[in-house]
Amino acid sequence: DKMWELAFKRYEGIRKIHNTFSYKKIDYENSGGYECLSKKDLDTVLSNFDWLNNDFFNLTSNKNCFEIETQIVKHGLSHFEAIAKNKMEGTLNPVKLLHQLSALVREKQINILYNVNVEKIESNVNECIANTSIGSFKSKNVIYCTNAFIKEIDATIDITPQRGQVFVTSVIESLALKGSYHCDEGFIYFRNVDNRILIGGARNIDFENEQTSTFSNTQKIENQLKTFVNKHVLNAESCTFDYAWSGIMGFGNNKQPIVKPLRNGNEYCLVGLNGMGVALAPILAEELVSLIN
Repeated sequence: DKMWELAFKRYEGIRKIHNTFSYKKIDYENSGGYECLSKKDLDTVLSNFDWLNNDFFNLTSNKNCFEIETQIVKHGLSHFEAIAKNKMEGTLNPVKLLHQLSALVREKQINILYNVNVEKIESNVNECIANTSIGSFKSKNVIYCTNAFIKEIDATIDITPQRGQVFVTSVIESLALKGSYHCDEGFIYFRNVDNRILIGGARNIDFENEQTSTFSNTQKIENQLKTFVNKHVLNAESCTFDYAWSGIMGFGNNKQPIVKPLRNGNEYCLVGLNGMGVALAPILAEELVSLIN
């Protein structure tokens, strides 16, 4: 039940993005999502296929959301048994989405201050005071949306930081990938960006070291993802990784985000998005506002 509740929130969050922003301005493409499956994975998926489709229909009224494709060569892939397609998934440019969201906020005369270090929050039942690197600010309420870094504010909140490493290849001619692709139970993610492969993940091969709030890239993860590209993507044997970066995600033990009040009834948090922040944030934000109001 909790899994389907989370799935529905993701679905509603994406619908809210669709209804708020122009597809063109955020580079949204309804190109499908694909889970690349080994023989063992395929057997597991097929045994649950009717249940997945029936329950997803009950939530969204969309029939046959999931389909199995066996012609993997048309995707420019090899060494997989089949692909499970989610026809309701797609891709967007997260930086363009952020720019559009920032512009919408500024239109409502709300200021965004970037690169300001919050040194301490003091609060009582009447007000909150944020002491920062550029001075102090007073407000009625404070909301913490620091996700993976919430323990720096409240050590009792059960959120663990997990690093996600991302790499972008050199240009690959005739790259057939179209859509968002996952493999290895979702731990590897890749897509086509301007005839380059953007690929990230593989933290499951080094959980201990990737459970960190330090931004960096490691040779172990880079080698794993490069091996994956060379093995599974056609025409990619001689490609190089031209760009790399990392991000820090926040995970809870039960995959459920945490939206709740904290101290004095005027401090709140929205954290632990479990790698699903783009889809979940619009709906969780509404939940948080209803708590405050």
